Order: sequence, then C-alpha cells, then structure tokens
Amino acid sequence: MIKGDLVWIPSNSRLIKFGSERPTPSHWCTVKEPTYGVVLDEYDDVYVDVIYRGEKWTAIKSDLFENTQGEKQVVS
Repeated sequence: MIKGDLVWIPSNSRLIKFGSERPTPSHWCTVKEPTYGVVLDEYDDVYVDVIYRGEKWTAIKSDLFENTQGEKQVVS
C-alpha cells in the first residue's frame, strides 16, 4: 500500500489513535458500518495510518482491503 491508496474498512474493524507517547493509545473506535479510507502511511509491516471521518487513525493492515478495480481483496 502506498500513500493515497483507497482502502475498504469493514465493519467491526478497530481503529486506534495514538498520543504523543507512542505506542500508548489515546483513543480507539470500532467501525460500525463498512466504509472507505485513504492511506497516509504504512509502518512495521503491520500498521497503516488512514484518514477516517476526516481524522488520522491507525489500523491493523490485515483488517483492511485494497480497492482494486472495484474488487475487495485482503491486504497481506
């Protein structure tokens, strides 16, 4: 995944917002309805920063799906 990619965020995915003292989470949310997000960054081959509802959140990469030609495929 690269910056700017559109990703599918399924319902019940957990998103985390970190404070200034990473890796301590400051907020978290559970996505209630499936939606799309935009990739900001990928790191540690495990986490992806995405824009969700206009804010930066961190997701577990394996919870997201790449949007490729209208198909939903697991990101590995």
